[in-house]
Amino acid sequence: RAVVVTDQDVEQRYRQQAEKVKIRYVAIPFAASAGQVQVGDAELQKWFDQHREQYRVPEQRVADYLLVDQSAIERSLPIGEQELRDYYEQHNQEYGQPEQVHARHILVATAAAAATAQARLAGGEDFAKVARETSTDTQSGAQGGDLGWFGKGRMVPAFEEAAFAAPLGKVVGPVKTQFGYHLIEVQERRAAATSSFAEVSGAIRGRLAAERAASEAEAKAKNLAAELTKAGGNVRQKMQELASQSGVELGTTEPFGRQGAVQPLGMSPTLNAAAFQLKKGGVAEPQRSPRGWVVLHLADVKPPHLPPLAAVKEAVRRDAEQDKARQQAFERLQAARAKLGAGGSLDAVAAEVGLPVQESQEFGYGAVIPGLGYAPDLAKEAIAKPVGTLGGPTAVAGSAVLYQVSGRQGFDPAVYAQQKDGLRQQLEQEQLNGLVSSLVSARKQEMGVTYDPALLKSMGIEGQQPPQRG
Repeated sequence: RAVVVTDQDVEQRYRQQAEKVKIRYVAIPFAASAGQVQVGDAELQKWFDQHREQYRVPEQRVADYLLVDQSAIERSLPIGEQELRDYYEQHNQEYGQPEQVHARHILVATAAAAATAQARLAGGEDFAKVARETSTDTQSGAQGGDLGWFGKGRMVPAFEEAAFAAPLGKVVGPVKTQFGYHLIEVQERRAAATSSFAEVSGAIRGRLAAERAASEAEAKAKNLAAELTKAGGNVRQKMQELASQSGVELGTTEPFGRQGAVQPLGMSPTLNAAAFQLKKGGVAEPQRSPRGWVVLHLADVKPPHLPPLAAVKEAVRRDAEQDKARQQAFERLQAARAKLGAGGSLDAVAAEVGLPVQESQEFGYGAVIPGLGYAPDLAKEAIAKPVGTLGGPTAVAGSAVLYQVSGRQGFDPAVYAQQKDGLRQQLEQEQLNGLVSSLVSARKQEMGVTYDPALLKSMGIEGQQPPQRG
């Protein structure tokens, strides 16, 4: 397909970047009434009748199980000191800590932008502040440019060379890479070091015991499953006999569904899947759980059902109270606004409900409103309103919000005319990149393309990660 960017696309991109508003608002949290809202029995029954389906219990299953306790096997395994030392010597490289630096950076697109950022730093501005305001690496920029700790081989060569040569606390750069121009500040440095045997012997013991116990537990579970499969109609009796072995526990699960934890065995999706593939009375292949290897015998199948109110009363009461608190928050704002009439001010509404008027920072179409949180509908609605207009009440992040547009930066035809060609090129490039990427991906799938690790290594790109993704 061809790359097509319409005038409407260009104008929309400009508006998304340029149009911004500020609002003043009054927010009543729904939780403000928590513990104060009373729901009578009649209201409770009405809520349950209207929302019965959301309390439907899906199919559940109950299983008897034999658990091979891997931790018990671990505790019983003897591992001598010589074996620990042999492992340490054979895997010594695993206990080396390479040289690392803790750095932050500011990434910009041009040398001129780098010079501007550098001048701001030289003038005494805070590095984190400049990074947040100017860095095109939005991931680290949000953290004041912080890249955390990294060793060699993690960053592209030019960036890595500059970072590991930089004096502590001194900003170096700009360093040019394929991502742009970087200003780098190394905050901390760790020298290369190797942990002693005494420091890691406990960890080695735990690792060897865990590996050996896992293998022994799996083998034991397979033997248990084979014994149960041969038991025919006497599976439960056979389970009781096998449970007399050391490290084997017999139990029955609580009812469980296709997803979620299988109590008391813990979270194990493969365990759920195995149980739901069985017919009643069947025995599953051993599955790993957080507590060890498990052999299941399906004891009961509970079909989907709508429970009576008594069985879910507490959940229904909580939901009904939350809904009532939500309604009351909206009603308070609506009543206060109606009482003051068409000419009422936001400050008067706030006084009526006994809450302060708050003011947001400037925001655009990004859906996150400073002070309120994620509110895409309110953001879009507020940007379309003239200054001074009231909006709401509307639900935002657990609150009922009544707001007034207090300032705006609108569409500027002169600025748009200056930026129009650049925005069009930007959109065309984005479309082209997307088209090329999708074509390459499709072709790679058709041809079964894979990458030769040795070739990547010879090209010097094995394991490299840029300081920004994307």
